[in-house]
Amino acid sequence: CKYRFQAAMSSQWSVLPSYTALGMASLLPHKKLEYDGKGRIMVDGKQCATLVQRNEILQSVEGMAVKADELLAMKKEEGRDLVAGTKVVYIYHDEIDSRGEKASTEGDTFEAARKAIQEVSELVRFVINSLNGNYVVVTADHGFLFRETPPSDPHKSKLEDKPAGTVVAKKRYLIGRNLPDVEEAYHGNTKTSANAEGGMEFWLPKAANLFHFTGGARYVLGGTMLQEITVRVVTV
Repeated sequence: CKYRFQAAMSSQWSVLPSYTALGMASLLPHKKLEYDGKGRIMVDGKQCATLVQRNEILQSVEGMAVKADELLAMKKEEGRDLVAGTKVVYIYHDEIDSRGEKASTEGDTFEAARKAIQEVSELVRFVINSLNGNYVVVTADHGFLFRETPPSDPHKSKLEDKPAGTVVAKKRYLIGRNLPDVEEAYHGNTKTSANAEGGMEFWLPKAANLFHFTGGARYVLGGTMLQEITVRVVTV
């Protein structure tokens, strides 16, 4: 609790697979989530991968989207002019993913998490003190797993090949259509796990295993471990 602020923390479940594109889409206002033929997620028939696309979706509820670093670089009057007339503002902060998902910087994940906490605190103060905001919700589209040392062979799933129907294959998840059941992976449907139309199914490696080690493999996400699917919600 800080001067003029009161904060309460709760939690929510992420979607499955617990990865950015699906998680970010599920946090947008929508009536329908759907996968298209290329595995892209549509929000009420609109693409949502870029900030511009998410901004267009939010305009339907008198809202807007902005990057955290761009907002923090503004002076008070610039910020007020930017958000004038809006009822909801989505501020996207990407410090942890941007460093953790690169092999060359994944070792900086803890440092990135600390920096993210500091910058999000600055954002909350700026929104309330300078932009006249009075209700801020801080949350995320997913969690992550991080290990101090690179994974070794015992952490690798025994699956050798991607199945027919695969659309996207990552270290902690695989999505596709008409996937078979296999002993080595959890098999589910995004209609059940995220209420997403389009017939997209998924495989998730069991426990903290990975499907492959290509690129960085100390920072991973997408699976069912509590660190990946338990998402904090801070209401200020």
